[in-house]
Amino acid sequence: MTARLLLSQEKQTFGYVFRRLSAAMIVAFFASLVVREYISSVSMQFAVVGALAYAGPEVCDYILRRVLKAVSKV
Repeated sequence: MTARLLLSQEKQTFGYVFRRLSAAMIVAFFASLVVREYISSVSMQFAVVGALAYAGPEVCDYILRRVLKAVSKV
């Protein structure tokens, strides 16, 4: 994810990069705690945590857009 943001041709602000990396780290941390209890294979744990951490910022952006859209209607 970091490489994708740093090597992107689009210019990103520091706040955007920080928000996405923070969301990915938080999701990865909590996902690793939860996944450890349900999946015994270490390689599968890494795969699941990686997929969840990669999708975390996308979900966070979607939720932020929905909340801002709802607030602007009020």
